[in-house]
Amino acid sequence: MELINQKIEAYIADNREQILEDLKTLVRIPSVSVDTAGNHPFGDPCAKVLDTALDMANKMGFHTTNENYYYGLATSGAGEKTIGIFSH
Repeated sequence: MELINQKIEAYIADNREQILEDLKTLVRIPSVSVDTAGNHPFGDPCAKVLDTALDMANKMGFHTTNENYYYGLATSGAGEKTIGIFSH
């Protein structure tokens, strides 16, 4: 477990500026859920932040899926075990 923690810490240290810029991009987009009758069940702002996050993940090499704007998936690799990160 210690080795994986060291790898994570090294990745963060090496990519700190890009990580911060990506976070700034996402938090600048209002993502408060609103009632809507369209194709975006939580409103256009929430759809925009989901599109942006999935675009970022895609550029990082993840396979991305938008599940009708209810949630998105960013996956890599294959196997029996999956790590999930849930966020708003």
